[in-house]
Amino acid sequence: MSNKQRGILGPLVVAITSVLCALVFVAAHPGRGTPSAVPTSNTGILNPAEVRMSERSAISSPLVRQSQRPVADFESELVTITPHGFEPTEIVRPKGAFQLAIEDRSGLETLSLQLSRSVGARLLNMRSLRTEPNWNEVVDLEPGEYVLTAVENPRWTCRLIITAR
Repeated sequence: MSNKQRGILGPLVVAITSVLCALVFVAAHPGRGTPSAVPTSNTGILNPAEVRMSERSAISSPLVRQSQRPVADFESELVTITPHGFEPTEIVRPKGAFQLAIEDRSGLETLSLQLSRSVGARLLNMRSLRTEPNWNEVVDLEPGEYVLTAVENPRWTCRLIITAR
């Protein structure tokens, strides 16, 4: 084979190999690269409930289908404890069960937390350790005001306001 022939065939072989690899990748990953419609309401604003449903139905991984895990039928509220206190400092939500998730990023070795009514009884006592900084529990609070407090620093609070609807 002459140098001239090698000079032409080299780039041609690379181009053909690249196209074949791309075709194999596309065949192995159907649905990728195709835009999916994101549902919006008639105002053009995203409807979170519809987006969650479209995300669930868009999952095409065989691992997800095989696990058959039940989908939780409640929402979650995340409270993060920083070296400066709680974030957010207030949560307003309707009555109904929800997962209260707390991430302790305060840097303290231990942290004792209490959830109580604004005026009234203590409902929960929690302890966060540096080795296990995350805590979560499903709660179903009656309408009213509640306060999550760090015992070690009573100025660190997060108000939970549960509305009737």
